[in-house]
Amino acid sequence: MSKIFDLIKRLCPNGVEFRELGEICKFSRGKSLSKSDKDLGDIPMILYGELYTTYGDYVNKIASYTSKERAQKASVAIFGDLILPISSTTKEAQIGKVSALMTQTPVYIGGDALILSHNQNPGFLVYYLNSKKFEKEKMKCVSGTTVTHLSPSKLAKIKLPVPPLEVQREIVRILDCFTLLTAELTAELTAELTARKKQYEFYRDFLLSFDELNKNGGGCELKMLGEIAIYPSDRIKFDSLNELNYVGVENLLQDKAGKISSKCVPNSGSWTKFENGDVLIGNIRPYLKKIWQADCTGGASGDVLVLRLNDENVNSRYLYQILADDKFFDYNMKHAKGAKMPRGNKNAILEYKIPVPPLSTQRKIVEVLDKFDTLVNSISDGLPREIELRRKQYEYYRDLLLNFKEKSA
Repeated sequence: MSKIFDLIKRLCPNGVEFRELGEICKFSRGKSLSKSDKDLGDIPMILYGELYTTYGDYVNKIASYTSKERAQKASVAIFGDLILPISSTTKEAQIGKVSALMTQTPVYIGGDALILSHNQNPGFLVYYLNSKKFEKEKMKCVSGTTVTHLSPSKLAKIKLPVPPLEVQREIVRILDCFTLLTAELTAELTAELTARKKQYEFYRDFLLSFDELNKNGGGCELKMLGEIAIYPSDRIKFDSLNELNYVGVENLLQDKAGKISSKCVPNSGSWTKFENGDVLIGNIRPYLKKIWQADCTGGASGDVLVLRLNDENVNSRYLYQILADDKFFDYNMKHAKGAKMPRGNKNAILEYKIPVPPLSTQRKIVEVLDKFDTLVNSISDGLPREIELRRKQYEYYRDLLLNFKEKSA
């Protein structure tokens, strides 16, 4: 990357000019087009919602088309223009996420989207306007709760560095290479993770099958879950809880991926107490497969079931592996109550049948399955951590390349 630093040293040794976005871009708003206008012809169109769901940094291929008649009243974007959504109905959506139009054919833009025309390098603007640094300033221009809106007039006032075009081109070349490399590595790691998950499920199904345990596991007894575990009735007060030891369904992760810190710790009342080794299961929409084994003492919401072993002949990690099996979640859904928001049937759950081999066999099974569990689900030791490290590495170099000293007036 020495070339880019040599360019900066040669072309802008004293820093670069910072200008307001509205000075370097002409703002125009999309209009007229909506979902009802899709699939009516062969005129390319983009709706604001598609900027969240369909398009990334660059728009190279158009997904939706409309008729010539419907497009007549809409705003048009051309090659190199930036397009961004300026409204959102979900907290997860990145309002103002910028995409650069890279098609040679003009595209018609629907309402709640903004078109920025300019004479800069479109890739450079995309990378900078989607950076964390710009994101902080952009969010100051957002208002609303249920539906949020990004103010174009406030957005236009945000300042950004405008290096020489030669510098912009080299930055884009480097970041495009990083983006491609990161995407390829992430795809490879994700494929590896998917393969390991399938391998994990295979060994879990095989090792925990009644026939296998009965034949090669030193014998096996079928017991109902309620014979070896209980729902504890202990309570814990809110003032003993924090973001690390409070568990609600919202901070249990799908697909048996454990939990994250809570963002909604209660400030009153008492809650179901769990202890180290207890198994916690999300009881709303069992098909989401939310499960975690406690490594501390804490409190759980009413929508989280806490199961505690009361049989010394059962290994706590063995119980977790049994309940983390897809067969348990399938059973739970089969007996769940409610259509739109199904809930697990607590009584039926206690009737779930579990193969219980000797403790020595349980320990051997746990040793094998825990290695897979760590590899697949652990944030600190497994493949997910590797994927996260790749993302952070990319963000580090992107931020480094987009950090400029402002030129003195």
